[in-house]
Amino acid sequence: MPSREALTLQESVMNILALGALKEGCVKMHYNDVFRAFQKIYSEKPELFPGLFFSPSGGEPHSNILEDILSSLGTWQILMVENPRYEYLRVNKETVKGIEKDIEGQYGPEILNEFNELAKNFSAEIKCSE
Repeated sequence: MPSREALTLQESVMNILALGALKEGCVKMHYNDVFRAFQKIYSEKPELFPGLFFSPSGGEPHSNILEDILSSLGTWQILMVENPRYEYLRVNKETVKGIEKDIEGQYGPEILNEFNELAKNFSAEIKCSE
């Protein structure tokens, strides 16, 4: 079974967003809140986010790398943007419904539990609107 180090940055982001939607009901989120929440999680668990870097952008944390990941998750229809100003993101629950089983099968229950806890913290940090 692969170790935590085998996880890519994109997988870590996707797992947290997906589990936040499925387990915590965090489906719709404000775009800037996503960056703040990931910055906080990154400060606590940097080993899950290799290569991630945040810089202030108008007083808000921002990461071009995270922005690229969010964009690619949109391409895969894991995330959807429902507004022209790109203020809110919505996790497509249908697309991610098998993610929990996938994580456990590929990385084991310990990694799944860790991601469930991170998803809970993430969801609490962004004050999900749905």
